[in-house]
Amino acid sequence: MDSVTKQSGYPKEVFFLGAGASVSGRVPTFANFRDKANEVLYNMKQEGGNRDRIPLFQNALNYWNENFNDYNIEEYYSAIEMDEQLNHNNSITTENLKDFIGLTIDILRKPLNTLSYKYLVKYKVAKAIITTNWDILLERSITELEGTIFDKNAYINYIAIQSCDEIDPKTLTPIMLSTPIMKLHGSLNWCYCSKCGNIYYFNQPMYDALYSFDNVKCRKHKDIRLMPFIVPPTLSKLEKPEPNVKSPYSQLSSIWSKASEYLRSCEKIYFIGYSFPETDAQMRIFISNALKENSNLKEIIIVSNQKNGYSKVDFEERYNSILSKARSNPKLICNYNGFEEFCKDLAK
Repeated sequence: MDSVTKQSGYPKEVFFLGAGASVSGRVPTFANFRDKANEVLYNMKQEGGNRDRIPLFQNALNYWNENFNDYNIEEYYSAIEMDEQLNHNNSITTENLKDFIGLTIDILRKPLNTLSYKYLVKYKVAKAIITTNWDILLERSITELEGTIFDKNAYINYIAIQSCDEIDPKTLTPIMLSTPIMKLHGSLNWCYCSKCGNIYYFNQPMYDALYSFDNVKCRKHKDIRLMPFIVPPTLSKLEKPEPNVKSPYSQLSSIWSKASEYLRSCEKIYFIGYSFPETDAQMRIFISNALKENSNLKEIIIVSNQKNGYSKVDFEERYNSILSKARSNPKLICNYNGFEEFCKDLAK
């Protein structure tokens, strides 16, 4: 099949990417996030760079260890968020943790490893990509394959998100135009304006710049500093904005709505590096509801690393509880060769 430039209706194949898809690119998972953040902090102290970040990392890690030692990063964030909603005063805020999370990923992921994502992008089938990941490994792969750098002339089809740069239509390329990418939890290269409520994206790794400088301003409101937009996977991630208040969550809801449309209409879904964690109840309901309405779905392919014994049984049971609700009774295929090998086979 040709690329999606001539497709009618919705893509027949949907790729749903979880944290496991970015592990080879040195992106931390929820389970090992604290270890990776400690690694970043140690390197900053040893190498002498990013010294202005050290207090943020030290405070976030100290508070985590002292008060929520048995929590992963998702649970830690949720605990702080709940305290804020209950008007409890903590020395760490959710905004602190967003910066802590974003900077950990942004600093740790260098050098980039995007080979697997490049194989995925080169897969010449009408497709859509839905991801829960904040990193920009996928975007890097697209622009590198197009023979460009991740600069102002690059374009990524984020559905409802505008570029912060003026885009020249003559520079747009078929792959960039054709493959919709829905980032359900925001992205390290996304930012929002607190005045107009708009989300914008930058065509370069911008989290560090957004955190560091005051000169990253809204295109419409030159006096407003743009703020990073990543959304931890908590129940508030699609929070309804107050009446007459402009909120970036309206754009995020549009992305979730489009992702639901693709899940409800496709013929094949690949779940890659995603384990349906019990803590993410909203995502489980979101996917279950979409599959209940999909009468076209023929195959569901689960791609994961090798699992054995109880961990394999538990993993498959979590999937079965969700996928058994699929309306069309699709064929279920489990691939335990990992994301890298899967993508190599996909590109053949």
